Amino acid sequence: MHGDVEQERLVALNSPMREIVREGDKVVCVYLDSNEVIVDHRPARQSFLFDFPEDLQELNKYYLFVLGKKEKIALLPAQRISIVPRDDFRYGGRVWISLENFLPLKYQLLNDAGIAIEQVVFTEVQLDSAMPHSDIQALVTADNAQTRHIHRLTNLPFAEASFILENVPAGFRKTFFARRKMHNREAHVEHLLLSDGFAAVSVYLEKKDQKLQSGFKTTGSTNFYTRDVDDFQVTVMGEVPAKTVKFIAEGVVLKDQQ
Repeated sequence: MHGDVEQERLVALNSPMREIVREGDKVVCVYLDSNEVIVDHRPARQSFLFDFPEDLQELNKYYLFVLGKKEKIALLPAQRISIVPRDDFRYGGRVWISLENFLPLKYQLLNDAGIAIEQVVFTEVQLDSAMPHSDIQALVTADNAQTRHIHRLTNLPFAEASFILENVPAGFRKTFFARRKMHNREAHVEHLLLSDGFAAVSVYLEKKDQKLQSGFKTTGSTNFYTRDVDDFQVTVMGEVPAKTVKFIAEGVVLKDQQ
């Protein structure tokens, strides 16, 4: 903590060497070899280590939380909790919580076959009474820094979108909508974020690009589905089953088609 503002700091020891610092809603990534500094923003209470919702009561409608056995993670006793989806529109997971300090020590995202497709795990945990503060402003304004800002987008009313969603799985709600210009593009791209409190899905609408192929694509734990809608292309992506992104994408309708 710096005053009453939470700070997180990660240092990557493999190439590219980099340091990532989050202070409140500001995230700074410094590439140590090139001195490039990227400044971004995210919700102030959203950790880039583990991000779990505070209100689990609402999630009980869509996920079942099951206590498992106690195990050792990073040489610490931990309670395993399984997160079981109540339908096939979302993935499940497992989290191991330290019994000593209630910190999450390990997390796995499970696909619809129950196989871990993403994992974060601590191998060593050391808790100090105080951690050295990283001067985030000094990182950004250093003389040799090549700073690039990714500006915070304004959350617009969804009524301003040029499309509607006819297929939305139960529990997913609209949480963010913005319109922005993408790199090397003249036209704007519309971005809608859906979330059920645990999983998040992004919907993008942009002018048709012949380089962007329609259909499914999977990268790591993220599924993508792209389809043409008249002169536009819709892309839906998220760490959810392929069925979910396709279902949402096929329910995108342009307002002038209604």
